[in-house]
Amino acid sequence: MGPLSFTAHAQVVINGRLIRGQELYNLQKRLGYRIQPGNYWFDRRTGNWGYAGNPRVRGNLYRPVQRRRSLSERGLLYTPPVIGGNCVYIPGGTSWCKGQ
Repeated sequence: MGPLSFTAHAQVVINGRLIRGQELYNLQKRLGYRIQPGNYWFDRRTGNWGYAGNPRVRGNLYRPVQRRRSLSERGLLYTPPVIGGNCVYIPGGTSWCKGQ
């Protein structure tokens, strides 16, 4: 193998466009990992990506960025009742007092 074949093999091509230098550095920095040399397709609308010539989706660049709502935002966080004196206060406005 000559130096030309190594250089051609070590390139990152996305949607038919060679990505190199500062552009490649910035993209890798934003993603947080090194992009392996190869020929890829990327759908900007969905964030899906895969290997050029193969329609199979290999990953999604948007999903890791999208934060899942917390348990409290989804109404699934357990809040224990508060006991004070002779009364129990249940979150949501309900209370029960002994002797009433």
